[in-house]
Amino acid sequence: MALADGHAEGMGASLRAGMAALASDAAAVVVMLGDMPEVAALGIDALITAHADGGAICRAVDPRGGPGHPVLFDRRHFDALAASAGDAGARALIRSEGARVVEVPLPGATVDLDTPEDWAAWRAANPGR
Repeated sequence: MALADGHAEGMGASLRAGMAALASDAAAVVVMLGDMPEVAALGIDALITAHADGGAICRAVDPRGGPGHPVLFDRRHFDALAASAGDAGARALIRSEGARVVEVPLPGATVDLDTPEDWAAWRAANPGR
């Protein structure tokens, strides 16, 4: 799927594109947003560790427990991700797993910079980063 294919639809198109590009032997996939500057490699490692410990969906949460990104999905969820539609992303899939979702505390999991103004304010509050 080319970048322009379905982009106006929202997150569903992005999830489908990512799943189409995923290696066929992947054990899991990490879905993350590109506008979250505080998510670091150590956070991804924490999700991978939670998956290795048996988590089928491992979601980053902020230190107060609020849901955030990134989210790791085991391969058993690949078909559902590949069929994503609309702009809700994988919320319904995560909700359907309920208490089986492993929550991984990750500072910055909800710092999402959607506008140039968000970016400027974050940079002003975080000089040198």
